Amino acid sequence: MIALVSGILGFFACAPVGIAGFVYGRRALAACAAGTASNPVMARWGHRLGIVCLIFLGIAGVTALFSLGFVMVLALSGAA
Repeated sequence: MIALVSGILGFFACAPVGIAGFVYGRRALAACAAGTASNPVMARWGHRLGIVCLIFLGIAGVTALFSLGFVMVLALSGAA
């Protein structure tokens, strides 16, 4: 349940929370495989949403680095 809630919150509200969805989803999937948990569907969706949030965070991070680099080049060249 925690995996699904964190995955949904990460997807719609705050992407870093999606990391928790990824971690808890992975743990819940392992628990389902071991037979100690009973609902693999929620775990699977929490894990998948966590992966999507990690992809969004990666894209945002790369974009931020490129933007910062562009601003640095502009500042050092005397433009602006």
